[in-house]
Amino acid sequence: MLALAGCSDPSDVEKIGGCGGIHFPDSARVVAHDSEMPGLSDEIVEVVAELPRADLDAFKTKSNLGQFQTGVPSDWKSQYWQGYRAADLLRADADNEHYSDWDGKNGRQVVVHDNGGDKNTVFARGLC
Repeated sequence: MLALAGCSDPSDVEKIGGCGGIHFPDSARVVAHDSEMPGLSDEIVEVVAELPRADLDAFKTKSNLGQFQTGVPSDWKSQYWQGYRAADLLRADADNEHYSDWDGKNGRQVVVHDNGGDKNTVFARGLC
């Protein structure tokens, strides 16, 4: 199931807040989202959103995201967010930064792509 949105089903955006602690500001424009339950109690929620550059630091702070690293891990480029039109943005290391954490039960992966100008595309994945 893949949903592209001009207006989005808020359930996946809300789910990624609970399953990953990723909190998008009201200014974010969700362009794609998906969720699945690959195991009996596991859930994966993915959201791709455009975010004004002015709101990026607040997004990182509210989501309690730590230090980002330059680029995108190679396995993420081929495994995550592949059903979305914006997935091509993951191939450019120069314009991307990523963050990941895992506590043994829950995890999250976030890529921020610099679109230039005043926008970023955020790829977020919550696992719980």
